[in-house]
Amino acid sequence: MKETKFETKELSGQLAKSSVKTKDAQPDMFGECKINGTIYRIAGWTKESQRGNKYLSLAFQDVEKYKAEMQEKAKTDENVEITNSDVDFLS
Repeated sequence: MKETKFETKELSGQLAKSSVKTKDAQPDMFGECKINGTIYRIAGWTKESQRGNKYLSLAFQDVEKYKAEMQEKAKTDENVEITNSDVDFLS
């Protein structure tokens, strides 16, 4: 059976819970979105405000820039650890 890659439509995206989080600094969720024709990597962390309200903190990064940074880091750092959440965005 042929596997079809999900196509992100303009002004939409998705987040998935990370199954590989081992450090607090790593995102609880990851995904991608498309804005003005550019695909962005989304990283999300579940946080709690001082008043006890839970919220989702998000960070966005251009996927092409992210790929280039990961490739450069892999060249310069022999001990670089690439997680499943990283690999999802490299394909």
